[in-house]
Amino acid sequence: MKTIIFYLALVASAAGILIAIAALAGFGGNSKTETAVFLGFMFAVSNAAIAYSVHMIRKGKDIGHKAYPASLVSLLLVILMIYRWWSV
Repeated sequence: MKTIIFYLALVASAAGILIAIAALAGFGGNSKTETAVFLGFMFAVSNAAIAYSVHMIRKGKDIGHKAYPASLVSLLLVILMIYRWWSV
């Protein structure tokens, strides 16, 4: 299960970077570009933290077990920020 989460987090991190780059390039087309870039990078960073913590769990390090719940909560916070941004 952790292997699937690891690869999903890597893919989601890459998607967040692509969203941020697309917003920087002006594909968004509105005045919310700065927010889209910020949220895209935050989404990428939180998913990268999940991938790193799963990698550390696989290596048997304690930091992975401690960082995994925190990175899930950070992903939830970013998702809630994106939801709030879209609903305004």
